[in-house]
Amino acid sequence: MALLTFFAIGVVEMFIVAAWTKFVSGSQVVASGVVTFVNTLVYFYVLEALLSNVHNTSVIVAYAIGCAVGTMVATSPRFTMSFKKRKGVKRKIQREHFSPIRNEPEPVV
Repeated sequence: MALLTFFAIGVVEMFIVAAWTKFVSGSQVVASGVVTFVNTLVYFYVLEALLSNVHNTSVIVAYAIGCAVGTMVATSPRFTMSFKKRKGVKRKIQREHFSPIRNEPEPVV
């Protein structure tokens, strides 16, 4: 049961980290603060639990595998696209591309 719990916590923690990254990159200050608060609580719970089970390698491996799976699912294109579709976000952003040599705007093709 402990292995499954640590695996699930790893998956959830990586979803939290993915949400934090999305909010911070979108300059959503309040949302990123709330997610940081929740992430800190989860992190300290995991840290305490792993330190009390430091000699139980299988628990550490289960948590690491959960983190890996959570990262892969949270960053997969299918998950990201389905999240955007559910929110109904449709924005068109015009960007200027700068030449690294001249530092001037290049025409957008």
